[in-house]
Amino acid sequence: MEEELIEQLAALEHEQWIYWSKAIAEKQNISEEKLQSWRKLWIPYKDLSEEDKEHDRKWARKVLDTLKGETSTNQNFKAVFDELEIWDCAEEDSGVLIVETEQYKKIKQQFGVG
Repeated sequence: MEEELIEQLAALEHEQWIYWSKAIAEKQNISEEKLQSWRKLWIPYKDLSEEDKEHDRKWARKVLDTLKGETSTNQNFKAVFDELEIWDCAEEDSGVLIVETEQYKKIKQQFGVG
């Protein structure tokens, strides 16, 4: 179960990184070299090389270690997840709409927090 959770968290980490890096690429003046390296990684987690997946797994393990060390009840899990601010962004006419990602909802459901 833990390895499955690490994979879910790693996929979520990758999804978050894609949103972040695309936002940076649109708003900041970054080098063409950096942009090209990022574009190669703007693919679904499942399609990454094992080496690139391991970068995301590293952060997933950090999240899981944090949860293990700081939580003992579902209420604590909810507080930690809420602090992680795992959100998705979508543009709307009135601005940016913030919604939870499907993976985030799935992880919360596994821990029984809502």
